[in-house]
Amino acid sequence: MIARVGMKISARNQFLGHVLELKKGEVNDGIVLQIFGKHTIRASITHESVEALNIKANSEVFGLIKASSVRLFREAPVDAAQENRLAGTVLRIHAGKTHCEIVVDLPGGGTIVANITKEHFDALGLAEGDPVTAMFKPSDVIIGVSV
Repeated sequence: MIARVGMKISARNQFLGHVLELKKGEVNDGIVLQIFGKHTIRASITHESVEALNIKANSEVFGLIKASSVRLFREAPVDAAQENRLAGTVLRIHAGKTHCEIVVDLPGGGTIVANITKEHFDALGLAEGDPVTAMFKPSDVIIGVSV
């Protein structure tokens, strides 16, 4: 996707979507982005950035999330209501000595990648095919637009 704008990016999670909702704030604006046709994620970026990128409702934008910003849970905590949650199934695991990369298959299409510590991975006891919830903060979503 990012190659379309002439750039390569290290963020493993690169989502093309449309702005469903834009909420103006005093400093930061909230953006609800529809990805993969049915999933939504929220981003929080400065109002100045929204203006500079000319983001409006229905704008096509890219949402970028580093895999290290994605946390995995067998059961999503109830005290994290403001965070993005994408429930899916563990598709693939690449385990190293200190970190593990986990690819989560989302229902209806698409994937999200998490890079977690080996210690956290071992505590979760994940295996391919297990249900899991990927969570990340709206402030961890970088928004980009084509130029």
